[in-house]
Amino acid sequence: MSTCAFCGSQHRLGRHFLAHRISTLRLRTVKVCERCLEQAKDAGYQIAEREPGSSAGDAAFQGAPVAG
Repeated sequence: MSTCAFCGSQHRLGRHFLAHRISTLRLRTVKVCERCLEQAKDAGYQIAEREPGSSAGDAAFQGAPVAG
């Protein structure tokens, strides 16, 4: 399970997005659910990729190309 940094909702791994914000000499990365993407952007975060899933059969762990 992972938790959204903005609303606290918990979902299985692979459901949240990673968001990055650069401040003075520091990179902060948080997990954000789909409902909070705009709120994260408004807070200065750049939305990156979806977090990796947890199942062994997940394409992200098998080196499969990511659609997008």
